[in-house]
Amino acid sequence: FDDLTLSAVLADEAVRSRVWTLARPALEALVRGSAPRETDLVASLEAFLHHNGSWEAAARALGVHRHTLRARISRIEELTGLSLDVAENRIMLLLGLMCRPNGLITS
Repeated sequence: FDDLTLSAVLADEAVRSRVWTLARPALEALVRGSAPRETDLVASLEAFLHHNGSWEAAARALGVHRHTLRARISRIEELTGLSLDVAENRIMLLLGLMCRPNGLITS
């Protein structure tokens, strides 16, 4: 079990491919639907997810006010059709971001 880490699991190309297939529609909708001024949505999503949904910590990491981050997350939910209040959605998006092919869905 010492070798069974998230990094080890995601190193398997078959796993990465399946995860990306699952998350791709939502992440592409996020990028496709965002306005040119909303280039920070992917970075905001990543910060929010990597800080375990902590508004304060994620906003601080991004250098924005927590209300700005809340507005961005609301926009992300609108574009993806996914509620980030649902743990399964947060997990899918985080793993999808971790498995995205190089050059796609950049932050």
